[in-house]
Amino acid sequence: MQHKLTPHLQKFKDDETFSGVFGVILFTNEHANVRSVLEDQIKWEQLDEVSGDKFVIFSSRMEKGRYKVSGGGRGGQGLMKQTWQEPNENKELLEIFDISSTEKLPLICFFAEVCGNVHQCQVKIDATDENTVLKSLTDAIKDVKNALEFVKSEDVHDGLCAFRVADIAVTNHNEWLVVKRVFKYIPGLGRLVA
Repeated sequence: MQHKLTPHLQKFKDDETFSGVFGVILFTNEHANVRSVLEDQIKWEQLDEVSGDKFVIFSSRMEKGRYKVSGGGRGGQGLMKQTWQEPNENKELLEIFDISSTEKLPLICFFAEVCGNVHQCQVKIDATDENTVLKSLTDAIKDVKNALEFVKSEDVHDGLCAFRVADIAVTNHNEWLVVKRVFKYIPGLGRLVA
């Protein structure tokens, strides 16, 4: 069975140098620093250059979900409970990438569509300021690009093989981010991993 993404991705898969791995940057209008970086043509071209020709990066601005307070029947009795409500426009994309809600954004999702299945891994984007967004995206993209350089030329069109390599790179990247966060709180060690 063909996946919903297949027709959109096929034109890239026909490229001989392409690995079969894609990236999509997901964010909402609430993430102004991410939006600003992605709308800046020079910064977008910089990210495109970093990714090289082994994989393609897309971006998608999604509608922000919101909390809705429910509970409390007539007369105000009962428990008040906040529930997250996702706009209908987001549901298909969130389902494709197995993301529970836009609360988890911004992130970059690396994925490959193989035999009708989407395999994906994610890196959370630090949206503190524009420079941090650019660095966060550049570092994640570089790590995946560098890992894909190790895929043998005869395996370059095997999307699953390339994805597994990218997945390992993302796992290492995410673990390094955790180490850096921990080291920030240990006196004298924070500067070693900056």
